[in-house]
Amino acid sequence: KDFVRYYDFRAKRLGNKIYIKYGFFKKVEYTIPVDKIQALKVRQSFLARIGRRYMVEIINVGMGDDQEEQHSFLVLYCTEEKLEERLSLLLPEFVSSVEQPVDRLPASTWAAWTIPAAVYILLTVAGAFIGNVLTGNEYRLYIWIAAAVLVIMMFAGMILKYRTAGVGADDQYLKIAGGYFAKQYLSVRYRNIQYAEFSQNFIARACGIKKGEIHLLASTANTAHAIPYFSGDKDEIIKREMLLR
Repeated sequence: KDFVRYYDFRAKRLGNKIYIKYGFFKKVEYTIPVDKIQALKVRQSFLARIGRRYMVEIINVGMGDDQEEQHSFLVLYCTEEKLEERLSLLLPEFVSSVEQPVDRLPASTWAAWTIPAAVYILLTVAGAFIGNVLTGNEYRLYIWIAAAVLVIMMFAGMILKYRTAGVGADDQYLKIAGGYFAKQYLSVRYRNIQYAEFSQNFIARACGIKKGEIHLLASTANTAHAIPYFSGDKDEIIKREMLLR
């Protein structure tokens, strides 16, 4: 489907506008003012991570609410070298964010995750007990197997997230990494952040780590973006740069 939808994909920049067109049966053309671009999203599917290929999507004002505009691609899958080359032509404002380092989640994140994990396990066990009472003993084995699978999936998700997520903050961009099997990076300039929120549970406070959320002026699907747990003063960097910009 996507091979047909994005057939003959082309993008060029003239002045402060980017022109994109593609399509086989349905021709689509976009003109995007550069100053309306709020953030840059670099995506990798699971297979793309193995093959070290990257695809770039832009988050901008006025696009994304319509089903046909859910993904505003700028660069289709290519190597990192080609990615930087094409970004330098199409969107040089963000090209340096590709090499911006991202700090992995601190080890103390596991301690902060114990509270939601414990709540999830308790709810799963309670649901298994209720299901066992309502359905009878003949389904007991299947109910507890299902409960065990849910708990195992939770721990697997935590491991995958721990290995994938991270945060980078310098004087130009906030960069957020996330995903499980697939991976994506979100790079946003501080001036485009509408507001930011930070929070801690009591374990995270004791460990000196925080998490947060930023809000952008974009489509409903791209308004809010979670910041995973981080240590240090990244929240102060974000606040300072937002005020300076």
